[in-house]
Order: sequence, then C-alpha cells, then structure tokens
Amino acid sequence: MQVFNFTDLARNWSELKHAAARSPVTLAERKRPRFVLMALEDYRRLAGRQEDPRRVFATNDIPEDLLEPVLAGLDRLIEGETP
Repeated sequence: MQVFNFTDLARNWSELKHAAARSPVTLAERKRPRFVLMALEDYRRLAGRQEDPRRVFATNDIPEDLLEPVLAGLDRLIEGETP
C-alpha cells in the first residue's frame, strides 16, 4: 500500500488521488499510519461485505433464544465463576 503524508494532500493531490483510485493508500501523520483513502466503489464493496454481528437489547427486549444463555452467564458470574 502506498503511503502519503498530510503535506501530500496539498502538494501532490493529483498523484494521491490517482493512486487511491487504483488501490487504497495510507495517510501518515508524523510517519505513523492514521487513515486510509480509497475509491468509493471499493469502500462500498467492503462495507457491504459483512453485516455487523453485534446487537444491543434492552433487558426487557432480549429475544427468547438469547435470554437463556444470558441468564446462565449471569448466574455463573454471580456464583463467582470467571468467564
């Protein structure tokens, strides 16, 4: 992956833009990678690839199929078992 610094954003925008159109590029700040710049099509492809498996529920809205394992885990914690 090509690496550019923030100065390149102003001085070499054209080169950076063309590089990012071909493949993602890293933007570094003080020689440390901070951001990635990529074509919108690549981002959309990556973002749509996988749905985030994490879910959040209020205690009174936990689905029935998840309630049993949650309660069992809480019981183990209350009894002093370590996860």
